[in-house]
Amino acid sequence: MEDLNVLVVVDMQNDFITGSLANESAQKIVSLLTGAIENNVGHWDRIILTRDTHRDDYLATPEGRKLPVEHCIEGTSGWCVHNDIIAAVRKLQCPYVYINKPTFGYAKWKDEPFFSTINTNTKLNITNDEDLFNAERELV
Repeated sequence: MEDLNVLVVVDMQNDFITGSLANESAQKIVSLLTGAIENNVGHWDRIILTRDTHRDDYLATPEGRKLPVEHCIEGTSGWCVHNDIIAAVRKLQCPYVYINKPTFGYAKWKDEPFFSTINTNTKLNITNDEDLFNAERELV
């Protein structure tokens, strides 16, 4: 199995950027991330886009009681990954997939079918909505 360069974009959804849980840091990251994606054409073999995913009953869940702000409700515009990021990803013409995470601290990464195409020596470049960084990490 070959080594792959995989970009993981974590929860860059509208609700975290301009919606109900918007923050300035996430807004600044959008242009940095799209630039990093567009300036690395041919570098990425796969892209994984995670989405924080809740249902209409979010406020009645344990997480919703701790953070009583509806956000990332599946099927809403706030749940969608920011359009600029999607446009940049689509320009690359490499395989990409969405992984919907139903809860904070999602632990079922190994169960996701997309990961079966990635061996344990694959270098992952992780970005998230709190801090943009490129770090080579091994999948564990």
